[in-house]
Amino acid sequence: MDRCAGFDAYAYIASAHFGIIQQWLTQGRKESPQEIASIMFKLSARGPLYAAGVIKDPMIP
Repeated sequence: MDRCAGFDAYAYIASAHFGIIQQWLTQGRKESPQEIASIMFKLSARGPLYAAGVIKDPMIP
């Protein structure tokens, strides 16, 4: 099994989600819980470049 497909990927996603929630709480929860969930889903499902709007389709670099 490729390490990126196993434990490392789970650790990456968990750390990213924790960081998003931590920043959201620290900055006063300006976004709704639904908006935060959407951000976290986009990061997990399509990657950070798509979530940030750098690329339109995560399958096309």
